Amino acid sequence: QQVSRSWYKRLTIPLTGEAGGRLQSPQPLISRQEPSAAGMTPQEVLGSFCEFPSINPAARSQQYRYAYCLSAVRPTNLGNALSKMDLQQGSARTWHEPGGAVGEPVFVARPGASAEDDGVVLAPCVDAAGASFVLVMDAASWSELARVQLPFAVPNRFHGIWVPQ
Repeated sequence: QQVSRSWYKRLTIPLTGEAGGRLQSPQPLISRQEPSAAGMTPQEVLGSFCEFPSINPAARSQQYRYAYCLSAVRPTNLGNALSKMDLQQGSARTWHEPGGAVGEPVFVARPGASAEDDGVVLAPCVDAAGASFVLVMDAASWSELARVQLPFAVPNRFHGIWVPQ
């Protein structure tokens, strides 16, 4: 069975106004349909599956350009890719390793960073052989920087947070 469909949307809740007011429907944040180098549109890459979105914590409660999420390269029955979404450009870049599984991404800003995507994205992963590792992606270039091999198995759908100390 295929992994269920989901979309990355923004729900805006006004903090002023009369009680019982109506909310507008959530708006899709990726809508362009230009194919990527792999011949897939953002909707095909992550628009049909996007879970556990993460942003730079400094951008919370503000307009932000970049978001990172667990995504899927189909056919699959689980999240098996990581995507960086550029909400200004309406595009996405995806990291995927055939046969693997990916967990919740966490953005960690570089100390002293000024650019929104100046940092790394960490995500627990399991490779095709069943070995667990933490993937370290450069958030700006969306390239793999490192893998930290773990001496234990990470369960699928593992959640985590970054604590600097």
